[in-house]
Amino acid sequence: MRLAVVTSLVCLALAAREARADGAGGSGAASTPKDAASPKDAASPKDASPKDAPPKDAATAVEAAREQFREGVALMTAGDFAGALTQFKLVARVKMNAQVAFNIAECEEHLGKLVSALGNYRLAAQKAQDGSAPQVASVVDARMEALDKRIPRLTLKRKEPTSNPRAALQLDGVDVGQSQLGKPTPIDPGDHLVTVVVGGKTRGTERVRLGDGDAKTLEVSIPAPSATPDGPVTVVSSGPSVPGVVLTTVGGASLILGFVFVGLRQGAISDLDSVCSPQRVCPTSAKSTADRGKLMTGLAEVTIPVGVAALTTGIVLLATHKKSSSPATGWMAPEAPLHVGFGAPSANGPGLSLSGRF
Repeated sequence: MRLAVVTSLVCLALAAREARADGAGGSGAASTPKDAASPKDAASPKDASPKDAPPKDAATAVEAAREQFREGVALMTAGDFAGALTQFKLVARVKMNAQVAFNIAECEEHLGKLVSALGNYRLAAQKAQDGSAPQVASVVDARMEALDKRIPRLTLKRKEPTSNPRAALQLDGVDVGQSQLGKPTPIDPGDHLVTVVVGGKTRGTERVRLGDGDAKTLEVSIPAPSATPDGPVTVVSSGPSVPGVVLTTVGGASLILGFVFVGLRQGAISDLDSVCSPQRVCPTSAKSTADRGKLMTGLAEVTIPVGVAALTTGIVLLATHKKSSSPATGWMAPEAPLHVGFGAPSANGPGLSLSGRF
């Protein structure tokens, strides 16, 4: 904390000195890119790129960045590192130099963002190599060395008796690449979540806590690959024989209809018995009843034999049908169609023709 205060006071003194220089030189100096960040660590115009150039009026952007830098230094001196970090990041949008990168790293370090802080310290060291920030160059190496010792390391390993290439590991929601497995990975202190994902679905989670300087190895159990792929699977049914079911249904319906016709035939016979003499002499008015009886007889002679044949064949097919032994994910060949033909009744009775492969 003492070093942070000293650094902040130095930055304030530099800012005050630059403000006095701006007053002596007029407003023209304020519009140059070198004033976009801190006065001490100004970059020359040749260092500015289109990416770094202020999107709006240069003088307005530079003045705003200078004020944000001063505000960041004040907040950091007061111990408000979160607020200071916000201000320094706004300055970095206009110009990132060694002093801005150093202050961002210092704020992140105090906020526990050690991995990001180490990266910004390294950036500050790189930018200070041109001699533009001697104060940063004099302390940044020691800061990096001390911070590197504080950063925890987590080594992730896959524990899988059978390789499962579809399984992936995630650390705090980010995929862990194959090149990262088995190697210490720098990570911020605190609680972290390791997730096993297979086919887009979470199959296991494990929490791990690391403190400053911790080094842990975590072996994560990976489930064995499943016999069937994850997700919806179309299952081909191997139920009873379709022709057998059809013939059994048709046969049963035909038998029922045949017995209905027999009942209607018997009704016609009863009507004739009531109007005809014992010698079977009937009046002319009974002719329609006799024709109805003959029709019912013919229909019964057709439907009953057809029903018996179809029902018998259907029962045989159902009894002898073999279910497929192929797995549910396999392909089942369609059954060959069964052809059923019904012939016209002849003098010897109704005709029935069956053909097909089973």
